[in-house]
Amino acid sequence: MKKKIMVWITFIGILSGWVAFGIQKIISEKKITELNSKITSLETELNSFSLLTKDIDISSQNLTQIIEELNKLKENLEKLKNKIDQNVKGNGKF
Repeated sequence: MKKKIMVWITFIGILSGWVAFGIQKIISEKKITELNSKITSLETELNSFSLLTKDIDISSQNLTQIIEELNKLKENLEKLKNKIDQNVKGNGKF
């Protein structure tokens, strides 16, 4: 009788261990799936920010070029104005 009880206790212990292991495995797989999904989402977001940063850098360079060209144009217009002013003062005519 004692031997039979020990066999049942051992059997129940082994069975409960397998059940606990199975439950833990299911929980772990669910958590892994959630984390993989979050990782994918964050990688996508990171790629978007990276592309946005590149676009901003390119736009900044383009704006710098535009500003430089406008400054050159301003200088040329000022030179032209000065030449016209000198001709008007010197000749009295345009």
